Amino acid sequence: MLIESRSEKMGFQNVLDDIGAPADGGDLAQYGPLLDSLDAASANALRGLYRQNRSFKFSFEHVMGVKVRFGGANLFDLRSVLGGLNALPDDFVPFDRTPDDNMVVVAARSGELTLFYNDSGTDDFAPMQVDLAQYLRLLDECRGLLNWQVASMHRAQAISSEARDAFLEDLRSVFPDADHRLF
Repeated sequence: MLIESRSEKMGFQNVLDDIGAPADGGDLAQYGPLLDSLDAASANALRGLYRQNRSFKFSFEHVMGVKVRFGGANLFDLRSVLGGLNALPDDFVPFDRTPDDNMVVVAARSGELTLFYNDSGTDDFAPMQVDLAQYLRLLDECRGLLNWQVASMHRAQAISSEARDAFLEDLRSVFPDADHRLF
């Protein structure tokens, strides 16, 4: 669902994608001990993601009237993520770069894979209240519409309701079939 055929008539422009080939068995086997040390849900989500694509990048612009909305994702390559977690288990490892140059990073803490939202303007690392499988599900549901990560953090942190409301308005306009209740 992430990348669909959309026409300019529907307001989508500059749709770009770079989908990596599926990881081969050797790639995943190389990181087997690391994956086995993680919580089962995170390990399964990582295996499932990289069995489909070893990297995944897309972006789009949506123009409706005078309003331009952006979206996309840049899920880092298998070797960057798993190699980083293997080499630096207690450090932040880049996982997804947003279209506005913010980032989602992962850290393996006591076998639990935790996601953090990194705001490039403040360099703050805010823990996200979703696990990796939920993250991928939300990314798929909103097709990477800009600011979805922030909107999904509103319940657990001091995220303004205005930011969440603006995101939900954009989501309803651009992807009316998306389940906005997830955010």
